[in-house]
Amino acid sequence: MTSWLITGVLTAVYAGMMLFFIRGAVRLGRVRHARIDADADADAKEFPAWETAAGESEKKLTPALAVSVIVPLRNEEKHAAATLDSLAGQDYQGIWEVICVDDRSGDATAEIIRKHCERDPRFRMVNIPVTAPTVTSPKKRALAAGFAAARGEILMTTDADCLAPKGWIRSMALRFDDDIGIVQGPKRITGDGSLISRYQEHEVFGLVSIEAATFAMGRPMIASAPSLAYRKELYESVGGFQGLEETVSGDDDMLVRKMQKNPKWRVAYNPSAAACVSTSPVTDWKALILQRARWASNGAHYDEKGFVALLSAVYAFYWWLLISPCLAALGFISWGTFFFAAGAKLTLSAVFLGITSRRLRHQGIFRDLVWCEALHVPIVLVAVILGHLGLYRWK
Repeated sequence: MTSWLITGVLTAVYAGMMLFFIRGAVRLGRVRHARIDADADADAKEFPAWETAAGESEKKLTPALAVSVIVPLRNEEKHAAATLDSLAGQDYQGIWEVICVDDRSGDATAEIIRKHCERDPRFRMVNIPVTAPTVTSPKKRALAAGFAAARGEILMTTDADCLAPKGWIRSMALRFDDDIGIVQGPKRITGDGSLISRYQEHEVFGLVSIEAATFAMGRPMIASAPSLAYRKELYESVGGFQGLEETVSGDDDMLVRKMQKNPKWRVAYNPSAAACVSTSPVTDWKALILQRARWASNGAHYDEKGFVALLSAVYAFYWWLLISPCLAALGFISWGTFFFAAGAKLTLSAVFLGITSRRLRHQGIFRDLVWCEALHVPIVLVAVILGHLGLYRWK
């Protein structure tokens, strides 16, 4: 009887969360795809460019359309050129710039950035010197330095190993209605078809789906930096990363959760394919788990106690999914408790991902559903332990 009570309570909490996601996924269908996807002339008129010549004063900007893309880079010589090339090819007709922050790189990253800056005056470089003091969150420091140098009203971020489609800036900028302060776009994994690549494609799409659903509800639970934009005014109004310095990660979701408390602004999701950046998967399981451990290290640092309690309950549910079949095999509890909980997880995940795959035009989501959902459980359990013990490292 006790085992069924545990199963019922934990499954109910998990089901409640998933039903909230499903509701958001349904609401996502109301986003006006036509406005976002159209190659209309909404931003096709001429705007003044920033003056770059030494000694010349800068022209007055058109605030609603001026965009600064900030890219933090540390030892990214493998990916930097392709990432910056994808940004150089943007088709946005408004004012925009790319600020590349070299964060103490010891390889050829800085030289790659300098060459791009020489070729394209829209690119600028900010340097974090190798003598800079050690901090808990070097990525937040790099982003803050880039934001401080930014001249646009809209701050957009992406990562150094991401490729942005040519309409990325345009699509994200068009999503900023007068009362919108934060816009989240999607990302996808472009792998080689291996098992580890397929797992990451499935897992990352699950995270993208949660972002999409909760942003559509106006209550973002998570966010991700590869395709994220917000108003500089909003970022500054909350003190930027102040108060978040002691967490290694969280430069995206924790900042968004902090900014959304400002009642002046709403959040929006951009489901357009033009807003979807692509990134390569990690290539071995150890690296994957350590990456997830870094992501999970924020879990106990959220301000909202209710959110932390929800995460704890879901974590307990995952432990039950792992422990209950072992107890059943030893004859301590009924197999029904495991099959009920596992069946609920698989069914709710299938419904949720089925809806978001249609909304976001993502194909093949059911191909790897069963084994990826099963593998996701132990990966999360291990990652959370490693994350909270600090057994990971920033590159």
